[in-house]
Order: sequence, then C-alpha cells, then structure tokens
Amino acid sequence: MKKKLIFYQSIAEISEIIELLKKNAVGKFLIIVTGGKQLTNLLKKLKLKKKYGLKIYEFHTPRLINPLNIIKICLILNYSKESKKVLNY
Repeated sequence: MKKKLIFYQSIAEISEIIELLKKNAVGKFLIIVTGGKQLTNLLKKLKLKKKYGLKIYEFHTPRLINPLNIIKICLILNYSKESKKVLNY
C-alpha cells in the first residue's frame, strides 16, 4: 500500500497539512512529527487521526549540544519500531 508522507516540524505548517488532508482520500497519509511533543499534542487535540484516518509517528530526537546524542539519533532512526514501520510504506 502506497501512502504519502508528511513531515511535520513547525506549527505554522498545520493549515497546509489540513488543506492537503481535505483534498485527498481518507487514510492516504502518514504524518511524521519531528518538531516536538507539543506538535503531537496539537494533532491529538484536532482529532485528525479520527477524521482523516492518519497514522502519526513521532521522531523526537535529542538536541545536538551533547555529542553523544548523535549516536542516540542514529540508533533511533535505524533501529526503532516506528522507523521500521515507516520504511514499510
């Protein structure tokens, strides 16, 4: 099954995302949230998952201030369950 990916990083993008969802079939998109947990909470409050049949994946990575966080980011992106599910699409 082919799905379209939306990378959601900024709250300013939410209006564009909603317009995309309205124009296309239900269940056609995956939203990958990279901007922080507050953005995931916004999607939950808007109930986009129920209205449009979305799957939402969270990829919140630690800040790069600490050099060890680069290793954590690589592990998250390569070996997490969510990244494997996204790669299936």
